[in-house]
Amino acid sequence: MTGNRGFTLLELVIAMGVMLAMTGALMTMLHHGLARTPVLEEAADLHQRARVAAERLAADLRAAGSGTPSGPLSARFPAAEPRGLADVPGSAVPDVLTIRYVPAHAARSRLVEPLEPGSGFAIIETAGCPSQTTACGFTASANALVFDSSGQMDPLRVEAIGVGTLVLAAAVAPRAATYPAGSEVAEAVEATYALDTESRQLRRTEGNGTFTVADNVEALTFEWLDERLAVMPLASFQDGPFHAAGSRVFDVDLLRVRVIRATIQLASGSGRVPSAVARITVALRNGG
Repeated sequence: MTGNRGFTLLELVIAMGVMLAMTGALMTMLHHGLARTPVLEEAADLHQRARVAAERLAADLRAAGSGTPSGPLSARFPAAEPRGLADVPGSAVPDVLTIRYVPAHAARSRLVEPLEPGSGFAIIETAGCPSQTTACGFTASANALVFDSSGQMDPLRVEAIGVGTLVLAAAVAPRAATYPAGSEVAEAVEATYALDTESRQLRRTEGNGTFTVADNVEALTFEWLDERLAVMPLASFQDGPFHAAGSRVFDVDLLRVRVIRATIQLASGSGRVPSAVARITVALRNGG
């Protein structure tokens, strides 16, 4: 064992000092990492909420204008409008969007008799309808649109069905026109996206139902682009000329809209994470 020796006191002190320094650095890193975990989780949640809101809105925008075998809805009337369905016709605001479309495989038919403004029944064709259906696929509580080739349209709420007959619920806004035989009736979606500034929620309203798409929304804006991809001012949708009658009167400039750009800005719940901004740009199905 001659020649073997232990550590000197100085060497032990130096070794302990190095070990303590390394342990302190490691604990500091661990502390900072644990402290940042809630922030990272909050950031992930924020970006997830932004992604879900953007995808939900984009899906509706991509469907906007979809119609029947006779052609897209947007060939007759606007696929989208900058107002809510309960807002004054001809109004336009930057943070509201209403879209309309006929879903794939939705019930559809044509009137075989004129539909008067006050009528509670719609008599529809049954020829060519899916087999084993009573009213060409329409069901009670379905939301639908009736429209003609001139661009006049009105919402319908189906209360009950019979053979070739739709029993219609009383409309909140009475129909303003008589629809001749041959006018189309189709199950349809009319949905409105709007920012509730008080609750800071992005909400989607369809029929009698409203649900929250995203919370802690700081800002929501929609831009409307024409065939040249130039931004159209909201004033252009308020100055006429106007078309159709009743609650679905619209400025004809809305037929020139080809692209809608939406921007959604969301905040985190605590404010420790910077706001997230989601932008989507969707071309509408105008004329095709």
